Amino acid sequence: MSDKKPNKIISNIYDVFEPFYGLLRIFGFVVFTVSSAEENRCEVRRANWLYLTVSSSVLLGVFILNLNINFFTFRMQSDIVMTMTRYILLMGILVVMETTIANRFLQPYLWKLLRNLYYFDKMMMTVNAPVDHPLHRRWVIRASIGVCILCLLFGAFNVGTISAVSLDIRLGFFAASSYNVITFAFTLYISHFIMILTKIRMRFCMINKCFKSNFATNDLHKLVSSSSPGSRQIIETLTKLHDCLNDSVGMANGYFALPMLITLSCVFANIVVTVFTVYKMLVKDHTYEDFWSGIVYGIDCGFYVFFLVVVVAISSDLTYQGKYTAVLVHKAISRNEDASIAEKLKSWSLQLLHRQPIVTCGLFSYDWTLFYSVVAATFAYVTILIQFDTTKYYNDRALNGTF
Repeated sequence: MSDKKPNKIISNIYDVFEPFYGLLRIFGFVVFTVSSAEENRCEVRRANWLYLTVSSSVLLGVFILNLNINFFTFRMQSDIVMTMTRYILLMGILVVMETTIANRFLQPYLWKLLRNLYYFDKMMMTVNAPVDHPLHRRWVIRASIGVCILCLLFGAFNVGTISAVSLDIRLGFFAASSYNVITFAFTLYISHFIMILTKIRMRFCMINKCFKSNFATNDLHKLVSSSSPGSRQIIETLTKLHDCLNDSVGMANGYFALPMLITLSCVFANIVVTVFTVYKMLVKDHTYEDFWSGIVYGIDCGFYVFFLVVVVAISSDLTYQGKYTAVLVHKAISRNEDASIAEKLKSWSLQLLHRQPIVTCGLFSYDWTLFYSVVAATFAYVTILIQFDTTKYYNDRALNGTF
């Protein structure tokens, strides 16, 4: 009988993220070896440096070539749209390059974040609430496959349509390919952000579920008797776990803050150009090429806005779950008949008052207020662009009328 290699045991957070981090190495977003992080040493192998060097060199070459693209070869309704398109393309390449290089220096944040989640999972086992790592790995694998399929379909659509609206098909193909590189990098990076937030949010939910099953109750007329030494130990463990997750949120903020800030700025510019382009297509006469330009912008904008909404939704729910722990603690204080337990809960309540998990980039928080602000600012800037375009239109007519 031939020796059969035993299946790998999925037992920690490193095994969960290992498939997705293989994709991230394409752009040099992760330069340390995941298996070495599990051994409490941040090892950077030569192969990872090679990924980083090759990806940075390719992006630099694409950026230099795009500087020489003559955007007048693209059929566009407005000089404003043409200028903004050039800005988005060049800034997008710079954002990917900045993210690739900055991540090399921000790796300690990610490494410590994974270490925090690793220790969290080990401590959760002491309160009989283990994390289902095999299930989480399956979801990460499915998400990785979904991201790749989505990027391939999206890229094929962009190459076909952008080449069609270009006077030079080869130039249009190159511009579309450059844009696809930006899109793929954006999708991978923001998917990484979403996965990290999802894992932290899920662990806040686990703390709330564990605490609720031991101390809190929705029955207003029922008191919880929990005078055993094990109950005090559970409270101390959950207090440390909650503080550990708050530290994880802070590390995630430190790792993703600058790249996400620049990325969202480009997404906002894309939204403004898209709304303005669709407006031009609807209110003025347009050709076949103008119609497809509006379709391309609309689909691209919907793609980016979808990820923005997902980030906002998960971040908001993460903050809610972290704050909901305080609600459960106060319920347990008012319905607990053990003075020593109530005193420990009051101490935890004070900690919850001073430490709340808020996902932020430093300038603003990722919550629904950000989403509404983006919507309001979009309409404000589109109104300004419409005024500029209308003024230019009448000036051109007046100039033509003098000849």
